[in-house]
Amino acid sequence: MIVMLTCLLTACWDDNDPMDATPSADLLRTNEVTLEAEATEGVIPMETNCSWTATTQSDWLTLSTHQGHGIGDLRLTTTHNTWSEERTAIVTLTTQGGIRRNLTIRQLGSDARMQVTPISMTFPALESTSAFTISSNVKWTIRTEQEWLTAFSADSGSGDADITFHCNDNYTVQSRTGKILVEAEGFPIKAEINVMQAAGVLPVVGELQWLNQVELQFTMKCLHVSSMFPITEYGICYAQTAAPTTADQKAATVSDITPLTDVPSQGTFTAILTDLTEGATYHARAYAISPVGTAYGSTLTFDALAMPGNGDNIRPNFIRKKS
Repeated sequence: MIVMLTCLLTACWDDNDPMDATPSADLLRTNEVTLEAEATEGVIPMETNCSWTATTQSDWLTLSTHQGHGIGDLRLTTTHNTWSEERTAIVTLTTQGGIRRNLTIRQLGSDARMQVTPISMTFPALESTSAFTISSNVKWTIRTEQEWLTAFSADSGSGDADITFHCNDNYTVQSRTGKILVEAEGFPIKAEINVMQAAGVLPVVGELQWLNQVELQFTMKCLHVSSMFPITEYGICYAQTAAPTTADQKAATVSDITPLTDVPSQGTFTAILTDLTEGATYHARAYAISPVGTAYGSTLTFDALAMPGNGDNIRPNFIRKKS
């Protein structure tokens, strides 16, 4: 695209005047030219009676002619302004006698655009890091009302960008949803990213197995415990009422969780039930607590009867009942 720019360099000095004379006319009929965003080749008609030079410091504006004398054309070329904002460059025209004038070349911006991908993201309950991509020619800002979406690599910027962020652990038993909003500054353009995170899961606690008895102290084993999140407390709770909870008596664990696999919070443990009332019927079940909540295993019901003899018996002298 070639345009004729309506400005020109007029007479500098009368040929009969000395070199230090006052110029006979303005160097430029206009001081500013506006061009479209597309790449453009412009022509400035030059009409002088002296020599002149043209310079610019712009990286998007190129002068194909830098000097001349008399009648001629100053040609300039602009690259495509893909940015949404207009930009300016200065062409400095200097005559042989040292008169200098600036011509401002103003180039309009392209139509504003912004695209965000993906627009939908799904996360597990466990914390994770992910990213989305912004493709734009505008300035933008990022915001979210979800406190569990954190550590954005940037909350504002311009142009193209890859944004990383962090999705925190979901310690609730409900899935949760949220939005990340990317908004263009100065333009009615925005994009929403819909985020969904899976629900947290309570620990899984297995059944109890009787191991041995010394008088009214019973050692029991939980056959299985596993958890999505670290277990903060575990043991056996028991009471003379059905479905005991951690608010009732709790047996302190006598062994750490013995891993069944390479997963730390999965395995077995044992505990000793004490302070039992002889002859009373008890209900016991294993429990485990994680940040999601407390989970219980199945109930083992038994009558607390003392062992005969010196406690060396292999079998307990009490009645075990499965509830």
